[in-house]
Amino acid sequence: MIDFGNYYNFPADQVAYIENHKVPGDYPFELAVILKTGNRLAVCYKRKESCDTAKRVLITNIQRELRADTEKTHNMLYLIEDCAKRIDKRQLRIWQQLKALLHITTEIDD
Repeated sequence: MIDFGNYYNFPADQVAYIENHKVPGDYPFELAVILKTGNRLAVCYKRKESCDTAKRVLITNIQRELRADTEKTHNMLYLIEDCAKRIDKRQLRIWQQLKALLHITTEIDD
């Protein structure tokens, strides 16, 4: 979950786009996140530097969370592949031990 301005929390994969612009009032710099659902989450800042910093932090957090999901999926696939390889080797070893115990020979062994 992404924390936006200590006011909003949302999943990174729900972000459609981010925008910032000037608005009238005491806090003229607005940073808004538009979600895929159409919801608009906005936080206003007094200084442009604060708004730009918040935007960089927000983008970094979104990218980090999206990469984390991808890395997690890759790691899970690697573990599944590794387990499958290990099971195959283990089963082969068990069959070879059983063959030796039962004194079974095949045409290939001869």
